[in-house]
Amino acid sequence: MITKICARNFRSIGERIELELGVMTVLVGPNASGKSNVADVLRFLAECVNTSLAGAVAARHGLRALRHGDAREPRDVTIEVHVQSEHGAGIWGFTFTSSGDGDPVLVKCERAVWFPEPAPDLATRSHLFGLLERHEETWTEEERATIVGSVRGTAAHGATEPAVPSYFAAHPGRDVLVLPFIHRQELFASAEWKQLSTFVPFMEELRQIAIYSLFPDVLRVPQHPDPSRPMSTRGSNWASTLRAIERSTWGTELVAALGRIASDIDEYRVTQAGGFLIPEFRHGLDEQGRERWHGAAQESDGTLRVAALLTALFQEPAPALLGFEEPELGVHPGAIPLLFDFLKEASTRSQILLTTHSPDLLDLVPIDDIRVVERRHGATTLARVEERQRELVRKRLMSTSDLLHAEGLRPEGSASDG
Repeated sequence: MITKICARNFRSIGERIELELGVMTVLVGPNASGKSNVADVLRFLAECVNTSLAGAVAARHGLRALRHGDAREPRDVTIEVHVQSEHGAGIWGFTFTSSGDGDPVLVKCERAVWFPEPAPDLATRSHLFGLLERHEETWTEEERATIVGSVRGTAAHGATEPAVPSYFAAHPGRDVLVLPFIHRQELFASAEWKQLSTFVPFMEELRQIAIYSLFPDVLRVPQHPDPSRPMSTRGSNWASTLRAIERSTWGTELVAALGRIASDIDEYRVTQAGGFLIPEFRHGLDEQGRERWHGAAQESDGTLRVAALLTALFQEPAPALLGFEEPELGVHPGAIPLLFDFLKEASTRSQILLTTHSPDLLDLVPIDDIRVVERRHGATTLARVEERQRELVRKRLMSTSDLLHAEGLRPEGSASDG
């Protein structure tokens, strides 16, 4: 489970922001506040692990377009992610900049720490991660003793063996990230591989991140077969993903969901024509009793977005984290509770991240799972809803949508907080 992401100087994000992630996390804020950029931090991490740092940067039109601030004052970009599972807990982070030669990417520092279970508390993990900003040779005896003490302390709480941490740090001079390639043992000496192999589950978690911005123009056209998973961020392999869903597992659920949310659809199929795949949906029978099949090109924008969103929710294997930008687009307000039911059900298999403007959707989400995104002085900020407003919702004196309409959702630290 991804428990937290941090970013600095990434797109509209200037000063460091931290987003704690639960089973479901919802981002709300005005247009251009940076909600999509916060979600893109997770997409960027997945692309770095699945392709390369250079490829992820190029997909965002280069480093000059990616990093925050004036191009005349280049700033380092920092990304950090925290993961916790039944096997342990760890942190991976990296800082990159331009080498100055045609604007290629240069990794200034990459570091990671992993504690097997039972892992020490976050403060201890963060302390060791912080030490890795410096070369190990510069650590003081007191700093080393802090780590050793935390390991022994962990062992004293019911463990038979100390939870010896693994850690890794690479400092200036690299143009690629190291840990995404640890599955390629031939790249490392055997002794180094033995230590780095402990990070394999960490990287596998990040490979299974899928953040979706679904556009009908992409979904409407016939698609080439593409077996890659998870489903691509804009749905360019939606048809292949839909075809791969097993009828005996989620196929029936998908049909039921389409029927409840997208009017009279009662069946789907994926046909092949000239090397392309075409999703088709049955809208009952006509007056002569003939089946009414419509191809994707004949469906409305809302129906296509809902169908692709549901496909993403039911795809196999389920991604570790699923994100959707404005899932309510094209959905009738009366169907939003049904859509939320499917999102909530999917949260039993995957973490869910949403960005939204919908008051109806926000009313269905626990107020503690909502984060307020704002843009202040040209940079994105992020915080929980202020305690006063959270308390009003908890006591059912106001709903989240009431607050949104009356005064706007306020972040912690605002003038009325407390």
